[in-house]
Amino acid sequence: MSNLHRDFVDAVKQLEPLPPTVARLTALLAGSDWGMHEVEECVAFDQALATKLLRIANSALWFRSHAIGTVRDAVMRIGSGTVLALVMGAGVQRRLSQPLPLYGLREGDLWKHSVASALAASVLDSMTDVEVPVEAFAGALLHDVGKLVMGRVLAAREKNVPRDAHGLRRLDTPEAEVEVAGLDHSALGGVVASHWQLPERLVTAITYHHMPLETDDAIASVVHMADLVAHRAEAARAKEGSEPPVDGMDDEDPGLLLPRGSAVLDRLELTPAEFEKVVVEVGEELDDVLRRYS
Repeated sequence: MSNLHRDFVDAVKQLEPLPPTVARLTALLAGSDWGMHEVEECVAFDQALATKLLRIANSALWFRSHAIGTVRDAVMRIGSGTVLALVMGAGVQRRLSQPLPLYGLREGDLWKHSVASALAASVLDSMTDVEVPVEAFAGALLHDVGKLVMGRVLAAREKNVPRDAHGLRRLDTPEAEVEVAGLDHSALGGVVASHWQLPERLVTAITYHHMPLETDDAIASVVHMADLVAHRAEAARAKEGSEPPVDGMDDEDPGLLLPRGSAVLDRLELTPAEFEKVVVEVGEELDDVLRRYS
């Protein structure tokens, strides 16, 4: 093991454990025999978390003509997958809000993208007939957690990080990460998820979110597409334009950015037009959901 990889392992070990509520709910939903009342009980005794849950359930995305005021109704309205993502978010929000200069991310940028990705997973669930795993929402929220460790460790070794055309040191792509560190943030994120003792399916979602076709588990495809949607929605809102098209798509296709995106669309039984609808909906709802998350 190289000295750099030892630094990564040490940094992962130094991460704070997830809060007890997160651990209990994650373990519960990882099983096959659980009831909605058990999800309610996990959340109800955490007052701050229950308040956030009610805010999310009463947001425009899930509003159904009347406001709700109980945790049970909130769980029923938004579903266990979104509840898990919300609980997970409460446990990692502070960490995901840290600035990561080597990625060009200011304070709060990674958290905003993480919430946008979780929101995208929820919207994708309503758009596709393919079953979206319960863990996909939390997987989308946590997919970039490896950047926290990689950014922290490599910041101490900044002289070894390549510069871009403007002389800035950046980790712009997974390829740049591999060049510098021998692995990318998705692989390192899988190590973090294992350290937190998250279910194997969440480890798969994080590890393969840039390589969804290398696993048969559909969760990686959902998280891959949620990441893509979030990037597109954020770029549209910031009026930054679009990035290069995905391999296998026509240059005029409006917006598939990540590798093998067209094949992932096929796996999720989505058309490019439906993909664009998801992008628009996430863009419209993101500010409201971010506000209620906070």
